[in-house]
Amino acid sequence: MVQINTKKVLLNMSTPYITNMISNVAYVGKEYIFVPRIVGGNTENLSVSIQEGPSWMAVDENGFVVGIPTIQDIGTYRVILTVSDGTLSSDLVDYVIVE
Repeated sequence: MVQINTKKVLLNMSTPYITNMISNVAYVGKEYIFVPRIVGGNTENLSVSIQEGPSWMAVDENGFVVGIPTIQDIGTYRVILTVSDGTLSSDLVDYVIVE
């Protein structure tokens, strides 16, 4: 019994991270949606934030990365997403091209 409880505590204390890759292309005037798949961490307190990215990109109340780029946003953007459970966190670094 003690070993099972210890394993459960270790799993609950693992660092959360995003397992899927960010959608790398966004289109002018079209809604961009990226739904992060997160594993690890304390699942009751998970949050996603944008540490670096274009001004049109935001995280909605569901933790989805969303936005609608305009013609002025055409270009390539470095994006850093952070997932945190309030104690542990990790980053996903990628790029998004607006066409």
